[in-house]
Amino acid sequence: MRKTALLTLFIILSLQPPVMANITREVSFRDSHREGGVALELLGTSTKKLLFMDLFVAGFYLDKDADRTHALDDVGKRVEISYFKPVTARRFIDFIAKRMEKNMTADEFRRVQARIDSLSGIFVDLQAGDVFAMTYIPGAGTRFEHNGRVLGTVAGADFGKGIFATWVGDEPFDRTVKRQVLGLDPSR
Repeated sequence: MRKTALLTLFIILSLQPPVMANITREVSFRDSHREGGVALELLGTSTKKLLFMDLFVAGFYLDKDADRTHALDDVGKRVEISYFKPVTARRFIDFIAKRMEKNMTADEFRRVQARIDSLSGIFVDLQAGDVFAMTYIPGAGTRFEHNGRVLGTVAGADFGKGIFATWVGDEPFDRTVKRQVLGLDPSR
């Protein structure tokens, strides 16, 4: 009886109006991006989903002369993210810190901790429809943008490698997203 009730509830919820539906959203990404004298090319895109909801769609750009299997090397790279759900700056920073810690040795993480903490003075709360981007340029650092407005830059190749590892490192937040943004699996 309980299984029948749960199945009925699942069917009813899946038939609700678009608020509950998994809606495919069209977000376009440029094929290339130039920043700091570095030409970046779009490798791939991915939509992050949770249950019935699209959370965001992201595009990953890499220096046109770099090898996607070495995306964490000291080369230009960019992640551009269009959000469909709001996320607070604090939650975003906490998430980044946890993922960076998983992708770095304890000593590496200790060296970037103060720079991670500085993100609270840079990041803003994100709303549905916002576009957030982070771009690493060798020698310049990682620049953060919100809806095209520069929020700030954090120095260091070690920081850049750590924050981009949250997407394409050994311990990414989502392995499917990693493969898709690197262009190894087509987006769904």
